Amino acid sequence: MRHTPSVPVLPSLTGIRAPAALLVFLFHAQWENHYIGGGTGDTISDIIDRGGTWGLGLFFALSGFVLTWTASANDTVVGFWRRRVVKVFPNHLVTYALAVVILLSSSQAIPLDHWLPNLFLVQTWVPDVARVVSLNGVSWSLSAELFFYLSFPFLLMTVNRIRDERLWLSTGVVAALIVGATFFSYYVLSDQPRLIGFGGDDYSYNQIWFIWFFPPVRGLEFVLGVLLAKLVLAGRWRPIGLPAAVGLSFAGYLVSTFAVPYLFGVSGVATLWTAPLLAELALADVEKKRSWVRHPVLVWFGNLSFAFYMIHWLVIGRVTHWARPDPSRPVVDGLGLILLTFVVSLFLAWLMHNFIEMPAVRRFSGTRPRSVTVRAYPHVTVPAPSTSIPSTAVPNTAVPNTTVPNAPIPNATAESTGVA
Repeated sequence: MRHTPSVPVLPSLTGIRAPAALLVFLFHAQWENHYIGGGTGDTISDIIDRGGTWGLGLFFALSGFVLTWTASANDTVVGFWRRRVVKVFPNHLVTYALAVVILLSSSQAIPLDHWLPNLFLVQTWVPDVARVVSLNGVSWSLSAELFFYLSFPFLLMTVNRIRDERLWLSTGVVAALIVGATFFSYYVLSDQPRLIGFGGDDYSYNQIWFIWFFPPVRGLEFVLGVLLAKLVLAGRWRPIGLPAAVGLSFAGYLVSTFAVPYLFGVSGVATLWTAPLLAELALADVEKKRSWVRHPVLVWFGNLSFAFYMIHWLVIGRVTHWARPDPSRPVVDGLGLILLTFVVSLFLAWLMHNFIEMPAVRRFSGTRPRSVTVRAYPHVTVPAPSTSIPSTAVPNTAVPNTTVPNAPIPNATAESTGVA
């Protein structure tokens, strides 16, 4: 079947997933489990305090960006949903089963209202801290992602109706809603009862849940990514240069960590600092400019990042159980534990990616070559057609041809799954 030209693939947006996943890993290893003890460990914990939320927010926005970039004009809603389920659930079910085995082997009870919502990824819809982070605690983000995926075909229909000259206004509205949600949590929601472990004892779980876990609020970051992709594709993005975008992200990390109240450092407000980075990385790939995250090692790790994310929390828990918390643990010993945990997590992620995730995608995604219609975007250089799909590629994301006209299509690129 004949293919028309497609928008370029974006290896840099795969590569940026590597440092984002590493930040999430370090946050769980050091800030939550204190592998490195003493004053040095406390300092490192303070520095990495926002690392997990920074990486996670970038994943949410990245998911919206890449799904929009890879949207097909003549796919179906059901086909899109099927591919998302096939992409996410195999790794989720494997790590879910491992978590159940670990808990049962340690004689820990699993209440029905914990394991069932976690199994079907709906645990974040009710503000109950024990339920949200039970079993494989990091799977809460998949609950948010599942909501994004269910909404995406209809969201894209709406966004595609926005005239190009109004894309910036729409992006500003979404940014304002992100900031407004944090103000609402900070000033309106009750700060009782206090919750230990998130920003000290300054906030209640309702406040934390609303801006950290509640899917519709985290979905604003996903929508931000959708609009960023539309801005780049329509040639409406105003380039600031990749170095400036990196500097802005770094400055935002410092501000989020040391200069603003806790809720503003862990909410979608922190993700706003990374938004220009996604657009500039996409432009760097489109215009064939230098991009440090396009390095093959980072792209390789980026392709494993979903599996790595899903398994690392369980590995950290086992290593912590084996090594036991030690406030006086030397720096060298702590670094050794971090390295050991990272290597084990990466190896297991490689196994999951190659023998669970990708075989399921190839077997059940149902992707077939199809003719497409490509809208002409002034800022995107269209490469020569390609009909081959790399072995590591994930099937195209798509929406119905009858309701979403002129959506951009790539022939072969990796769909981002957010934290996945």
